[in-house]
This record gives sequence, C-alpha cells and structure tokens, in this order.
Amino acid sequence: MAGRVIFHVDMNSFYASVETADHPGLKGKPLAIAGNAKKRKGIVVTASYEARARGVKPPVPLWEARRACRDLIVREPRFERYREKSRQMFELLNEYTEIVEPVSIDEGYMDVSDCIPEGAPALA
Repeated sequence: MAGRVIFHVDMNSFYASVETADHPGLKGKPLAIAGNAKKRKGIVVTASYEARARGVKPPVPLWEARRACRDLIVREPRFERYREKSRQMFELLNEYTEIVEPVSIDEGYMDVSDCIPEGAPALA
C-alpha cells in the first residue's frame, strides 16, 4: 500500500453521549449540556442528536435552546467525568496503534497504516 492511512476520530455530542451512557433513561430524549441549569444561565456546550433535530445548536444561550425545545433536558457539565471517558477512549485507540494524536477531549487522529491485514479492502 502506498502512503499512510490516517483515521480522524471525532466523538460528536461527546458530553451528551457520556451522560446518556451514565443515565440510560436519557436515551432518545432531547438533552443539552449547559452552564447553570438551575439559574437558566449559560450556553449549550453540546446537545444530543434529538435536541439538535429540534433546533438546539451549540453554542446557543440556554434560554434560546429552551425556547426551541420546550421539553429539553439540561444537565450541567461534569468535566472530570468527560476527561475520564476521554482517557478511556484514547486508551482503546492505542490498542490498535501506537500512533494516536489527541487534539481535544473528544477528537484525535490515529495512524492505522500498519494495522491493515494483507488482503483487506483498500481504505484510501
């Protein structure tokens, strides 16, 4: 194979996905992770696909997100938990290749050039 094969890994709606994994009752519901939910302040830092489909697009103010989606469930960020899950995600990627380059908490690149078995379909 000529050249390198680099995968771009991007965990869309990462914070919302972590919350849904930790609280399965949130699955399939419009969810936003935003500043201070009790005071109805802050901006939406991420939203589930269900919330996005109803007009909640980060980074909008929380009041605007609630106006777009009346039954929006809002959770405050738990950054330490997200960092923990991010570490786990990158550890998993490192099981496939040693060449992993994180660029943010939920995004990175991995070089899988040496992971492709002989005879596998072309990826590039």
